[in-house]
Amino acid sequence: MKTSAPFQLNPERRLLGAVAGADWRPKAQRHWDADLLQQVDWALIPELAQRNKMCCMMAAALREAEWPGVPADVRAELERMESGCHRRAMLQWSLLIQITRAAQKASLRFLTLKGPALGALLFESPFLRESSDLDILVAPEAWERFTELLHSIGLEKMTIGNLSSFQERFLRNYNHHDNYIHSDTGVHIECHFQMQRNRGLYRTDFDRLWREHITVEAGGEKVPLLCREEQLHYLGVHGAGHQWFRWHWLADVMALVNSADENFVQSARKRAEKQGNQDLFDSCFFLTEWIGGYTLPPSICEQVENNQAAMKIARRAFQISVAPNQQFVSDRAELLRCKLRDAVYVFQLKRTREYIFKACVMRFVCENDWRTLRLPNALIWIHPIIYPFHVLRRMITRRAV
Repeated sequence: MKTSAPFQLNPERRLLGAVAGADWRPKAQRHWDADLLQQVDWALIPELAQRNKMCCMMAAALREAEWPGVPADVRAELERMESGCHRRAMLQWSLLIQITRAAQKASLRFLTLKGPALGALLFESPFLRESSDLDILVAPEAWERFTELLHSIGLEKMTIGNLSSFQERFLRNYNHHDNYIHSDTGVHIECHFQMQRNRGLYRTDFDRLWREHITVEAGGEKVPLLCREEQLHYLGVHGAGHQWFRWHWLADVMALVNSADENFVQSARKRAEKQGNQDLFDSCFFLTEWIGGYTLPPSICEQVENNQAAMKIARRAFQISVAPNQQFVSDRAELLRCKLRDAVYVFQLKRTREYIFKACVMRFVCENDWRTLRLPNALIWIHPIIYPFHVLRRMITRRAV
């Protein structure tokens, strides 16, 4: 595609994009251009790699390039972060094997989303792709038994206070997973009953996903995960929904496409089109070109290039992904601008009634706020009305402190 990025990347981002766009398959030959490593402010690289979940890839790339001009303290920090990621991946991989073995013994269906299993599929190693937690999608009929299974192997549900059964059921309409933590290892698991919080963004049909699923080998077990075409569709929607603030999702997209043919991308694109996600899906390929230098095959390139709505989504996501994230902003005025910018992006992402309605409600339905307000069931409906006053009170309290 012959499209220009909204603005030029700085040297640090150029390096990060090149690392994301590299071919990380075991037998691939990678070359790191000397110009790419010039004028880099190395002090910024560890934080940038950590924010984008690319510590392992960045450390591996610089090691292959023989650490050209990298200060000793930066090298030590990257290697320390890489080692920590490897330890966490080992614990995740071990727990995933344990869950798979127990689920197969109990005849319970589940699929892994992203995580070390995707790393094993794309890079033939669960240790190169960094993951902060394990994501598991559980079959609807297996939910109760699966949660019991998680408890039996040392996983505890993470909750703050208690909600009534009515509130739990209501919240499930605007949530998509429960959080668990392993009592010994500290590994986090997101146990999904939907793949996206906003059902208007991605509709989960577990039976179809299960019929098409593939597996990867792990400790003698076959770990189930999404088929490659659905994986590409899901990554495109997931990344766009999160403003592509982590570039390792783009690395996943490029790795998936690199390992397949043109028909594979067309098949994944048709899946996205069926769910009304063609613009979101196509937008990721503008980003892979601007950031990772990846270009689609000619037969698909023209179709994507002519999708102006996808280009607009990509431009907005590109600008947000290189801007300060809310969690890294301390100034109140700047934080407000970030929140407003993100809200505008969310409401422009998809124009269907279902998506916009869910997005509106989700601005007010926050589980932690419900616990703080302690509303009785009969008064749940007034939560959107009193929510702004609750936020104002919280801001005044923080300012007083």
